[in-house]
Amino acid sequence: MPNANKSNLIRSSAQASAEAMLEVENPQTWGRVFAAEFRRIILRPAVLISMGAFVLATLGVTIGGMAVMEWAAQSGAGVGSSEFTGFGLPVSLISFAMSLLCVSATSRDYSDGAAAASLVVVPRRGRLVTARMAVWAGTTFVVSLVAFLLVMVVQIPRINNVTQTIASALCSSLACVVLVMVGFACATVFRRGAFSMLVFLGLDLIIPSGISLGSAFAPGALADVLGFVAKVMPGRAVETFADVSTLHSAASGDWVFGAVASVAWLVAAIVMSSVAFSRYAGASD
Repeated sequence: MPNANKSNLIRSSAQASAEAMLEVENPQTWGRVFAAEFRRIILRPAVLISMGAFVLATLGVTIGGMAVMEWAAQSGAGVGSSEFTGFGLPVSLISFAMSLLCVSATSRDYSDGAAAASLVVVPRRGRLVTARMAVWAGTTFVVSLVAFLLVMVVQIPRINNVTQTIASALCSSLACVVLVMVGFACATVFRRGAFSMLVFLGLDLIIPSGISLGSAFAPGALADVLGFVAKVMPGRAVETFADVSTLHSAASGDWVFGAVASVAWLVAAIVMSSVAFSRYAGASD
């Protein structure tokens, strides 16, 4: 027995030494993997132009929407709306655009073999998929926050509570991150561009809309169940979470529900992406 323990100890030490030497020869630290994936995924002209267009489109549509609302208010009641209505429309625009960009880019990695090639350079799948999720989450947070702050600056005369609006912008950016992570999970699990996009659209738009429509014609108990299911879907959950104003109203429970559901979707997306990528067979898949 002592000899067996000594052999196991020697074997473990030799294995640890080999891994250490491999790390020195090929130092793929988490930071380097993240930087490499950021350069490969984000620092491309098409992606940068797309994200810039998303920000400008969000700003333009929001300003145009507010102008139309004010014109309608002046035409109907003789007075214009002087209150900022929140980030509901910007959240829908930027989260939808960034999610589709993420699904498209991630699915393309599998179709053109980039995912398999990355595994040759970085064989540690957990580190690689974590870096990719961090790239998309961090980029989405920054891009969406910039868009929301620009909207806030343009609408500053209509904002009554600046602190609450900034908090709403931060929560809205986190809400966008949740949806993008759901899109990343769809692309990682299914690895087919069109099908992954269809699944994401179903979770974000089609299924919640269908459930809400069905609840309008369902009897009382079934309608309540369908309404609850619709609220749990990622698109509806993040909208509730992004609306910080509900924290200061009688509907504060709705915000907590949206926050819990959003965190649940985020955790589910991370777990599903990690498991799916750990089973990815590489070039042979």
